[in-house]
Amino acid sequence: MGERAEYKSSIRSRQLIKQAFVELMAEKEIDRITVTDIVKRAEINRGTFYAHYQDTRAVFEQIEGDLASKIQEFSQGGMRGFYSDPKPFLRGLSTFFDENRKFYAALAASKNPGALKERLKELYTDMLKNDQTVSDAVKHSLEFRARHIYVSAGIYYLYKEWLTGGFDADADADEIAALAAEMVSSSKIRGESVPSEKEKDE
Repeated sequence: MGERAEYKSSIRSRQLIKQAFVELMAEKEIDRITVTDIVKRAEINRGTFYAHYQDTRAVFEQIEGDLASKIQEFSQGGMRGFYSDPKPFLRGLSTFFDENRKFYAALAASKNPGALKERLKELYTDMLKNDQTVSDAVKHSLEFRARHIYVSAGIYYLYKEWLTGGFDADADADEIAALAAEMVSSSKIRGESVPSEKEKDE
């Protein structure tokens, strides 16, 4: 087997293992998932599993790490004006989940959806911290922080229900982005805000 073919085979094996693990998460708690469960579901041998992971916990840690890295990459450049115009970023996020729908649907439907939930929560919190179009006075107000918590939870459950078919599996990424953007827009409160670059020029 050539080096390139071996590399592709390694990537495929890791993906099969992670997909099998996520599917099993819908059936049992993480600490009850065994290597035997994974290799049977992924239709690989134990040697292939141990060539990539030390144990089942390592698989979950990589799933969490991959999700964090992808969302971090994806969010670069989309934070500054999130509250003034959330739809472009949310359209991209919806498309990202839709393109990897089988994997993230399984993660959202699992008995341990914490990885997806926490990453989306962290992402939304980063949006708030880095959005320079919202003044610190507004960000630190009790009303705004309360709305922020409320909306971040709402966005998570909207995506969860969409991915798992509980809301409207036929809705496309643009429709979900528009709904999520409306949730963000409705969370705004009156108060001092920082003018956008466009407003400064005017």
